[in-house]
Amino acid sequence: RSLSTNPEYLRNDASDSGEVIDYRDWQIPLGRRFRALKLWLVLKLYGVKQLRAMIERHCQLADQFAEWVDGQPQLELFGCQLNLVTLVHVGGNQESESLLRKVNQNRRVFLTQAKVGDQFILRVCIGQRATSRKHLDILLSEFAAALGGSS
Repeated sequence: RSLSTNPEYLRNDASDSGEVIDYRDWQIPLGRRFRALKLWLVLKLYGVKQLRAMIERHCQLADQFAEWVDGQPQLELFGCQLNLVTLVHVGGNQESESLLRKVNQNRRVFLTQAKVGDQFILRVCIGQRATSRKHLDILLSEFAAALGGSS
């Protein structure tokens, strides 16, 4: 019953009395996308153990990047949750925007941005299935080059 969708246009005496089983309540909801299909396919493709290991690896790489950011005097860690690291340049919004452009310039990595209030924030999301330490090293070298130093 918790999955039931019972708009007026689907009501009938047989359903209301319980004489028949309404299979619409046992399947993809009418008129709604089957969002669970994406998750189900990923689980079938990788399996729970492999998927869990991949997520843990991505979170570890994000933590390593966050530790690197903490050690950079020009950067400030805004947050690190799961595989998403957010950071800002201590010089302010213009410096953060400039850093984003510089890091993305070579197209070896791709960062996105967000705004929280008036603050421009860089977003680093580590989550592609094949991402490894090698990719983190590339990210670190791109950041170091953009900041004008070495990693």
